[in-house]
Amino acid sequence: MDDSVMTMDSSSIDEAKARGNIYSLISRFFMREVDKQFLDILKKRESIDALRDHGFTFLEDLLSRREGELIDELAVEFASLFLMSPGRLLSPYESVQTGKEGQLGGEASSKTFFFYKNAGFTISEGISLLPDHFAIELEFMGHLCEREAVALEGDDEHTARPEKELQRGFLKSHIGRWYRPFLSNVGAAAVLPFYREASSFAREFLDSETEYLASASA
Repeated sequence: MDDSVMTMDSSSIDEAKARGNIYSLISRFFMREVDKQFLDILKKRESIDALRDHGFTFLEDLLSRREGELIDELAVEFASLFLMSPGRLLSPYESVQTGKEGQLGGEASSKTFFFYKNAGFTISEGISLLPDHFAIELEFMGHLCEREAVALEGDDEHTARPEKELQRGFLKSHIGRWYRPFLSNVGAAAVLPFYREASSFAREFLDSETEYLASASA
């Protein structure tokens, strides 16, 4: 294998891993309240750099805040946005956002479940969220990126290519149908900069992913 091919393969592996890490980071924003463990992750240089690379610096503000006070504030914000009867506009569920009745557990929920099952993905143990929750859909995309990276590391292009096709298909048929209005509504409703900026970051990243995966399949 010549140097140019090795460089390309290394670059593709790093890209798949980086994309997977960002999906996982965004998923955690919407999975549950910020706790000390997650706050420690956010304060790491790699998390701060990942967002700065996309033009966001809101994590740097966390470094100067008192930890306990910040966690309490963010817990209240998370609850007010996503737990205390958020209504259709702020519901983190695809079935509510896209279904005609706007209710949990509709067609979107069953379709995401079978998409996961066919792809060999299971929701992490201990998570009680339904399959079409925004955080679970993002976790699934991160999982597919990780599988793509593993295939590329094994020099298995025949496996890596279908993984990327699964990413493209899921983004188009599920997340892509509702992330923009949902995240815009979250940003508008958020009082603290944290969730306002996190939703903006998620929207911009998913916009770039939509364009990237469309071009990758061309």
